[in-house]
Amino acid sequence: YKKKASSKGNFTITIPKQKAGKKLSVKAYRKKHKKWKLYAKMTITVKKKTAKTTVKNTESKYPGKEDAIDLEQVKKDLATGKEISKGETALGKGHYYYLMNFGGLKGDALIGYVNDYIDIDTDGEYVTMKAINGATLYYTVAGASEKPMTQLEEPTFDSEQLKPGQKVVFYCGDFNKNGRMGDLYLKVKAYKNGKLIAVSYNCHYMIRLIALH
Repeated sequence: YKKKASSKGNFTITIPKQKAGKKLSVKAYRKKHKKWKLYAKMTITVKKKTAKTTVKNTESKYPGKEDAIDLEQVKKDLATGKEISKGETALGKGHYYYLMNFGGLKGDALIGYVNDYIDIDTDGEYVTMKAINGATLYYTVAGASEKPMTQLEEPTFDSEQLKPGQKVVFYCGDFNKNGRMGDLYLKVKAYKNGKLIAVSYNCHYMIRLIALH
């Protein structure tokens, strides 16, 4: 194959596809005194074409479902009294939360994949809590008229406990008997494989029974 160089000395030679490993000899000639003389020589080895790969970064900006929660950091953030929202805001399972002091209620917090381990349902008369997906729950509870969220004791390993699959039901008639408002405060910690994986310090809808005389 032959190719004449441009005025700047550049040239491109197009040849059929060659097998990997094959050696090609390239010679450049320069005309001097009306005669062509060898100017440069180079041997090129055909390289194997590598497929272009695209690496997709699947690393989430949120922790894994069973990653341990830094409780000391949670306490520090709660103590600021400021509203904090670093996680997701979507409802349901599979969403990571890092919410604190939200909705105008001091001391409340949702940390971790709360809905994947702490199942809480209320119809106003009853609040039902269940430990799901292998988590063990430790909790403290009080009526909203009985004490503020900030004064409700933090659950420890000596607190009330729900083992995986167990549930507890809270009845409105047992709370807020002398108060002027309803609702139920629950502080819950979820543990799995010895790690704290979810925290729920939250207010749940509960009616207040009015005694008739």
